[in-house]
Amino acid sequence: VPFFHDFMLFLNCLEKQPIKRTVTGAISLTDIKPLLGAFKEQERIKEYKKYGWHLRREEELQFLTQFKIIAEVMHLIFTRKDFLYLSKNGQGFLKNIDALTQY
Repeated sequence: VPFFHDFMLFLNCLEKQPIKRTVTGAISLTDIKPLLGAFKEQERIKEYKKYGWHLRREEELQFLTQFKIIAEVMHLIFTRKDFLYLSKNGQGFLKNIDALTQY
């Protein structure tokens, strides 16, 4: 499932290093752009580029906003000093739970 794959990719990225947030609370573009090539939602991104669309903010990638909201509700991430971090619950979710249970 592409959504689940991309969600796990988002959490693994947070495990490696925290993600910077903007003043409004959105994920900064410098942290989004490296993830774009790895997401399986490439069809939607290619369709937007076909019409001359360029990424300007997180809200334009609805699935990325959904990842952030789901992870916050599940207490997998937390915010400190304008950065998103993976919580202890998030680390346990990635390491201690098998993929079927995660799904």
